[in-house]
Amino acid sequence: MQVPFHAFIVHFPIALTFVLPLLILVFAFMIKSHKMSHQTWLIIIGLQLATTVTGYIALDSGEDEE
Repeated sequence: MQVPFHAFIVHFPIALTFVLPLLILVFAFMIKSHKMSHQTWLIIIGLQLATTVTGYIALDSGEDEE
């Protein structure tokens, strides 16, 4: 059984949408308590960029499969 590309890729941005707010809160707390450097915000920025890019890829792949 082969899973279509769209069905596989569409869940990644959905999962990140729910996980990112929690990660932002954890990172903010860790940075404020000086357990992480301010540069760790780059991880959040990268994940937000990945959410956006994979969202557009999922949209495009869904239109291709119609």
